[in-house]
Amino acid sequence: MNLAGAVCLVTGASSGIGRATAAELVARGARVIALGRDPERLAGVGERQVVHDLAHGLPEGLGPVDVLVNSAGIGETDDVERLIAINLVAPIRLTRALAPRRVVFVSSIA
Repeated sequence: MNLAGAVCLVTGASSGIGRATAAELVARGARVIALGRDPERLAGVGERQVVHDLAHGLPEGLGPVDVLVNSAGIGETDDVERLIAINLVAPIRLTRALAPRRVVFVSSIA
């Protein structure tokens, strides 16, 4: 797939699979919007960085997106509402709100 110039939003881009995915998309010529909670770890990832916790809803002004990579997620926690907000509700809302041409869902128990 030719990603040159495609706008790709990657959630969970400050670490792990999300960060690696963002780096690979940049290497393929995509214009990456990197979304994550940690501003220090998000620095330098992609063309634009959005510091936001998806447990608190969606950030404003993400603009048109060609590819959405829903990679943000949390694992072991006693806060079930937070887990559901990040792992289930946020990806659904982002997909609906942005209506991208392509959507990738990433899941890991690692």
